[in-house]
Amino acid sequence: NSESLPVTRSSKRAPTAINRSRYDATTVMLQRRFPRATLQAHYTFAHAKAYGGSTGARGGAAAPMIYDQPFGPGEWGPTGNDERHRLVATGVFDLAYGIQFSPVFQTASARPYNLTAGSDLNADGNNNDRYIDPATGKQMSINAARGDATYVFDMRATKFVSLGSTDRRVGLFVEFFNVFNTVNFGGSYTGNARSATFRQPTGFIPSIGYPRQAQLGVRFLF
Repeated sequence: NSESLPVTRSSKRAPTAINRSRYDATTVMLQRRFPRATLQAHYTFAHAKAYGGSTGARGGAAAPMIYDQPFGPGEWGPTGNDERHRLVATGVFDLAYGIQFSPVFQTASARPYNLTAGSDLNADGNNNDRYIDPATGKQMSINAARGDATYVFDMRATKFVSLGSTDRRVGLFVEFFNVFNTVNFGGSYTGNARSATFRQPTGFIPSIGYPRQAQLGVRFLF
């Protein structure tokens, strides 16, 4: 855990180079080796929170509801990449005829995103007030909504061809990414309550939200 004490300055923009954040995590790794296979799994249970929903400087995070209260009520919440659970499982299987199969599966809890009212409810001149939950009539804290859970399955299949000795081989492989073509939005959702696309996805997780892909390759081992 790492924390720094919050300090505020009353000004129109409330500039500040500091912030306060907290990250707690428990990680478990399981690994098992067999004569022709290796299995490995990583599981992480974590919480990542900060003022403004960002571990960076508070001045560069989401603007506070009240311009001179960057550490006020409702400003403490999960960061944009907060995932309660994350599991990554991999395997390497040596099959007959020099074929090797290597799957990778990863899944994670939904990421948060911010809900705003779309209007200046407190009349401070900034149109960034949080959304009011119609069920409770109370204003929600930052990054209170959750988007889409992550599911990605990749795999590689390799055929090894001997070049006269066990130390010299050629590996012909094909790799598949996002085999089941799962759509992964993460926390890319519209949070403005006045938008026609309120609570609808707007994009994908960078480097994960890609469509199904495949590629061929050759490896020389010597």
